[in-house]
Amino acid sequence: MHGGEPLLAEAGLDPHALKKLLLKDAGQIDQIGQLAAADRFSARVPQWYYRVVLSLLTSMDLSEAEAENHFFAILQHRQDLSVRMGRDIGIRVACLDYFLHVENRMINPKLVEADLFEQLLGKTKLDPKLQCYNYPFFLELAQTELHKTRRHGGSFSILMLDLDDFKQLNDTCGHVCADEVLRYCVDAMREQLRVEDIIGRYGGDEFICLLPHTAAEGVGCVLKRIRTALLDCPVVLPGAEACLVHFSGGVAEYPGDGDDLDTLVRTADTRLYQAKEAGKNMVYSGKGDIGL
Repeated sequence: MHGGEPLLAEAGLDPHALKKLLLKDAGQIDQIGQLAAADRFSARVPQWYYRVVLSLLTSMDLSEAEAENHFFAILQHRQDLSVRMGRDIGIRVACLDYFLHVENRMINPKLVEADLFEQLLGKTKLDPKLQCYNYPFFLELAQTELHKTRRHGGSFSILMLDLDDFKQLNDTCGHVCADEVLRYCVDAMREQLRVEDIIGRYGGDEFICLLPHTAAEGVGCVLKRIRTALLDCPVVLPGAEACLVHFSGGVAEYPGDGDDLDTLVRTADTRLYQAKEAGKNMVYSGKGDIGL
């Protein structure tokens, strides 16, 4: 059995689960690379795997087909570099050299910094109930994204979401059912967000997301998909009727709405409460209701 097979089995062929496992043990990238090289056309290595890995290493948003082709080219490039240098070349070095000198049509690939990568390996900090990032660790990741965007240009958006009438649900159905609704909402968000998007629990029934390379208009498209997913599959609670989940939200965009995380989070939170006061079940940006 190749070294990467247990990891794929543990991830259950789920890209988000695989990303979380790779953050814990980056060495598995090489092990699954060996498996992939031996069985490129085998279903044992799903095509989305290559997109997950390159997104994690470079922050580039590639199609699955593009990512697969680049992945195997990087493996070959790493082997060639190792022979020329007389020592083993790490996957990050090979990846950077490949995109800068072989695929030079791609300008300024944003490679994940080694120190951040090591931090991620050592301390993935998840909310124990919902398995999304807790707020302090979300801020660490968001701060790194802010530094990258300042250096390389571009934009990102901070999104705050709060479930409507959640206290009533909690009081009526109890904490166990309420937690089940929260888990359901996190799963729905994960399914509609990209691998590189970051989800955190801000507190209670309030969530915070960072969407790299995304302006407020793009956030609206994502929110429509999340809303559709929630409405298409109501939550069925034990001993209760099916529950339709609605949310209100606020969006702040870097750099237009602020140049630091404090300002961006406060702005998104203020707009969330503007949406609540305006009648709930809507999301506000700097231009008002974005019209889901």
